[in-house]
Amino acid sequence: MENFNKTLWICWFGVFTTSMGLSQIAPILPLYIKQLGHINPNEIAFYSGLAFGVTPLAMAIFSPLWAFLGAKYGYKKMLLRASLGMSILTLWLSFAHSATEVVLIRALTGIVSGFTSAAVVFIAVIAPKEKIAYALGTLSTASVSGSLIGPLFGGFVAEFFKINAVFEFVAFLIACSFVTIYFFVREDKKNKEVQQYTHNKKENKILIIVLFITTFIIQFGTFGVMPILSIFVEKIHQYGNLALWSGIVVASSGISNLFFCT
Repeated sequence: MENFNKTLWICWFGVFTTSMGLSQIAPILPLYIKQLGHINPNEIAFYSGLAFGVTPLAMAIFSPLWAFLGAKYGYKKMLLRASLGMSILTLWLSFAHSATEVVLIRALTGIVSGFTSAAVVFIAVIAPKEKIAYALGTLSTASVSGSLIGPLFGGFVAEFFKINAVFEFVAFLIACSFVTIYFFVREDKKNKEVQQYTHNKKENKILIIVLFITTFIIQFGTFGVMPILSIFVEKIHQYGNLALWSGIVVASSGISNLFFCT
């Protein structure tokens, strides 16, 4: 039990940092595109939307592949792959020279990510039966908290230090997650038993389709405006501290999620 609790909190930290890494860019992305030399608001909006949207698109395409490889070769390997890849790519963002390079980095981030889904399955596999609900609920708080703190942190650091510092610090946190998983997480052969169990379960494909469509609509409405929020805030707020206020606005959706998921 002690080993399970340690693994749970290590995964919690990993989910928190990767969620933070994916969300921290939302309020500062248009500002970063502008910093890279794009002054036209239409160009800023275009590249911001492209860079922001290409990540979840790549995640949607490659997530089934990582899930298959995780079930076959072990979820710890998937956790290490995702955390190391995201750490390197987030750090690379601070050295980007063009908006096109930012889009490329964000696409690669979506390809190598998948930490949260791997962590959820891994914890569900190793958790004692009576602790599964508690463990998955705990992991969900990491995802929500990371998505909430990410924009606030990104806006604050970009306002009072520099945008590049945001990427460097988040990359460091994700790298710390990689190190802790590598040295302190152990994975046994229990996965095969769970796979055999799940294969014998009857699939409810209609329910899966309904959940997919519903989640897609909700996510589309929530994240569709994220890339242009900073541009809108700049138009209506003329008193400075743009990055900070953009971070607060973006994080407000996370605050509501935190209240309603508890």
